[in-house]
Amino acid sequence: MYDLSDIQKQIGIETLHDCCWTCSISELSSYWQQQYRQPEISCKCMSLLHYNIRHFYSNQAELIDMVNVFSPNIISLNELGTTIPKKIINQLLFSYNVYLKEGTNSHGDVVLAVDKRLSCQQIEINEPNLIAVRIRIDNQRFVVASIYSPPTEQLPLTTMTKLVSEAKNVIIAGDLNAKHPDWGCLQVNTKGRKLANWLIQHNLSVLNSGIKSSLRSNTTIDLVISGEIPETSESKSLSYTGSDHLPILTKFFRLNVLMDKHLVPRTYWKIYSSILTVLIDQFKDEQENYSNSANSTHNWFLILEQFLAALKLRVTIWKEVKRKRPSISPSLQVLLRHKHYLQNRYRHSRFEEDRLRLRSWNVTVKREFQALKQRSWEQFISNVASPNPSSFWRTVKKLNKKKSVDFSAVTEANITHKSPVDIVKCLSHHFTERHSLSSLNMTNTLDKEADELWKLFSSADTNDIELVLTQSDLKFNEQDVKNTIRSLKNKSSSGFDQLSNKMIKLLPTHYHGMLTHAYNVLFRYAHWGKEWKMARTICLNKSDNPAPTTNQLRPISMLPTFSKIYERLFLIRFNSWSSKMNILPLQ
Repeated sequence: MYDLSDIQKQIGIETLHDCCWTCSISELSSYWQQQYRQPEISCKCMSLLHYNIRHFYSNQAELIDMVNVFSPNIISLNELGTTIPKKIINQLLFSYNVYLKEGTNSHGDVVLAVDKRLSCQQIEINEPNLIAVRIRIDNQRFVVASIYSPPTEQLPLTTMTKLVSEAKNVIIAGDLNAKHPDWGCLQVNTKGRKLANWLIQHNLSVLNSGIKSSLRSNTTIDLVISGEIPETSESKSLSYTGSDHLPILTKFFRLNVLMDKHLVPRTYWKIYSSILTVLIDQFKDEQENYSNSANSTHNWFLILEQFLAALKLRVTIWKEVKRKRPSISPSLQVLLRHKHYLQNRYRHSRFEEDRLRLRSWNVTVKREFQALKQRSWEQFISNVASPNPSSFWRTVKKLNKKKSVDFSAVTEANITHKSPVDIVKCLSHHFTERHSLSSLNMTNTLDKEADELWKLFSSADTNDIELVLTQSDLKFNEQDVKNTIRSLKNKSSSGFDQLSNKMIKLLPTHYHGMLTHAYNVLFRYAHWGKEWKMARTICLNKSDNPAPTTNQLRPISMLPTFSKIYERLFLIRFNSWSSKMNILPLQ
C-alpha cells in the first residue's frame, strides 16, 4: 500500500468497504456494474467550417489553430493553391476522413473533411471542383458538399439538383462567386440570379447571409446553404487573415453530435489484484457451497466472471481528454504564424524592407521543416536497423498496415442494406449459411464410421460417461492451468463476458487451484455451458468499398476467456491421449 497514491488508497478502502456489505457476490457485482459503468459523453451542436484557404502550405498553421480552437465536425476547403497530395492533408487532419477532388484552374482542389466519429460515405460524382458525402447525424441522413465555382465558369446547378434529390437534408458550402442582395451583397451578377432562383425552387436558405467573407471587397461570396431554418443556426466569420477570404463557422443547434472529447479509462490493476487476494477465502467458501455437479460448477464460473468484470469497473476512473494532438511542434507553429504576419505586412505595405524580412524568414521556416523531415527519416532508419526484432517489425508493420475502411452498408445479391437492423439480419443469414454443418456422404467409409460413432456417443448414459471420466487419468493439474493462463496473449479485448486476457493473467496464484478443481469437475461431466459457446463477432472490411459485399468482410470472434482456457486444457489432454494411444501419425 506504500507505493499507492492517495486516490488509489481511497478507491481501495472504498472497495473493501463495499465488500463488507451483507450481500452476495452476485448482488455486489450487479451494483458495481450499474454504479460504475462508463459515463456517457455529452453532446454539442454540429459545426461546419468553410475556408477558402487560397494557399494550403502557407496557411496550414491557421487551419490547425482553427481546428484546435473550434473543433468543427465538418471542414470544407477551397482553392488549395496547388495540387496537394491527400497523404499530406490526412496527416494534418488526422482525426477526420478526408475527401479530395481536383480543380479546373491553377488555384487547386476541393477538400471535404468529416469527423471520424460521424458515419459517412462518399458520393461518386465525375465532376471537378465538387465533392460530396452522405452523413448520418441524429439518425438523419444528410448530404454534405463542398463546391468551388471559378468566376469564369457556370454554377453546377444540375449536379446540385441531383444532390438535393439524394436526401431530404442537404448542406452545401463553397466559394460560388455568386453575388445577390438576398445574401447581403451590394451587387448582383448572373451566377447570383441563377443561384437565387435555384434556392427558391428547392426551398433552401443561405445561412451566413450578410456576413463578410472577402478581404478584397465588402461582399459575401463564400456561402453555406442548407434546408435548415436560419433561426436554428448561427454563422460568423473568423478573424484569420492568412488568405484573402475569411473562414466561415456555422453551428447547427438542431443537430447534436458527440463532444470533441473522449473518455479514457484508467484502471488501477494493483488494487484489482490486491482486492482479489483479500477475497480468496470468500471465493473458496463460495465454491464449497456449490455441489460438485456440472451445472453448479459452471454457475460458479459465471459468478466469478461477473465479479471480475465488475471489480475492474470499480477500480477504474474515467477522464475526459481532448482528442486533438498537434501534427507539428509548437515551435514550428510559432514560426509559421510569424511568417503569416510578415506576409500580410508586406501585402499591405509593399516596402522593400518588409519583402527582405519575409524572404529571410521564409528561408528559416523551410530550413526548420527540412530538419524535421531529416530527423524523422533518421529515426525511421534507426528503428529499421535496430537489432531488436520487435522494434524492426513494429516499424515495418506501419508501412504495410492498411486501416480497415468503415462500412455503413452491406451489399448482398445486388441489394444494399443500409439500416442497422437490415445489416444484422443480412450478416446473420450469410454466416449461418457459410458455417452450416456440412452434409455427410454415407457412401464414404470414413463419413459413415464417424456418423455411427457420433450416434453411439450421443446415446451414451450420463452416468456411464461420468464413471469413465472419473477413472481416467486425463485430469488437469494446477501447473497446466498456470501454463495455459501464461500462454494467453496480453490483450484487453473481451467478449460478452467482459473479461479480457489481461484480467485473467492478473489473478493471484491462489485462484489457480480453485480453477483447476472447477475445470476438472466440468471435464468429468463432459460439460460445456451454452454461455461459453457465444462469441462476440466484429466484422472488418477487407475492401475500400464503404458498402462491401458479405464475402469482403472478415469476421473476428471473441469467445469468453474461461472458455478459451478450457479449450486449451482439453487440447493438452487430447494430444496426450492421442499420443499415448498412437492414433495420430508423427508429422
